[in-house]
Amino acid sequence: MSITRDALQQKLKQLQIFNGLDDRGINALSAIIRLESYDTEEVIIQQGAPSNGIFILLEGSIRVSFQTSAGAIVVLDHLSKGNVFGTLSAIDRKERGATCTAADTVHVGRISMMDVQDLMYGSSALALGFQIVILRSIFQELRKTNAHLSELSALEALIVF
Repeated sequence: MSITRDALQQKLKQLQIFNGLDDRGINALSAIIRLESYDTEEVIIQQGAPSNGIFILLEGSIRVSFQTSAGAIVVLDHLSKGNVFGTLSAIDRKERGATCTAADTVHVGRISMMDVQDLMYGSSALALGFQIVILRSIFQELRKTNAHLSELSALEALIVF
């Protein structure tokens, strides 16, 4: 992906999840982001792999899937522009919990594990702003998961009666 730092900064400013960062924070964040592109059906994150950082979806959409112990593939979610993904394993340093696959041509910004750790344990204005972004992202995922679980529970109740 060929994009200037100025263009990246503008893209980040347009994403709601970063609205708590001021211009200095956006500039500093854009300096550590590595731009990557993926073609349709290309795997961005592989379930079970070690974490290589956190991703910001700048363009395109991805499919998040999980392979069960029985081998079934379950699609958990579809993410679009503005989503931050790969956060949990980057924070807890565990294996990736799901596979993220490009549903079309995808452009992402990746923050390396080293930079993620610096930001998560730091106390600078950028680090604190980044921590808020990550919390928002995790809460967004948690709300979505709760809604899905509620829908599944309602289906189970309908089937039982």
